[in-house]
Amino acid sequence: MVASDPDGMVSDPDGMIKALESGDAPFNRNIAASAQKGAEHFVNEEKNLRMKDARTRLGLSQTDLAEHVGATRQTIGLIEAGRYNPSLKLCTAICKTLGVTLNDLFWDEDAAS
Repeated sequence: MVASDPDGMVSDPDGMIKALESGDAPFNRNIAASAQKGAEHFVNEEKNLRMKDARTRLGLSQTDLAEHVGATRQTIGLIEAGRYNPSLKLCTAICKTLGVTLNDLFWDEDAAS
């Protein structure tokens, strides 16, 4: 059995590998629970429609933008959906590619007041 902390997070890397190989059902439930807890953080985030608008104005698909900035299409999709908080390095690359500033895409007017 895989050890877990009080929050249900797996704390035994060797046990994780063994459990994955064996298909241990409790382990899979722990992973699902951990993923759900992580995802709950993003549920209330707003969609980044400004980024999507800037991307589509240039005629870029999510895949095109991802290739330009060294990310995956899934990462770009998650950023636009408000479910991923990108690094400053990635934010800067996105802004340069789209020809906009960090403020244009990522500044939250409501949080500033």
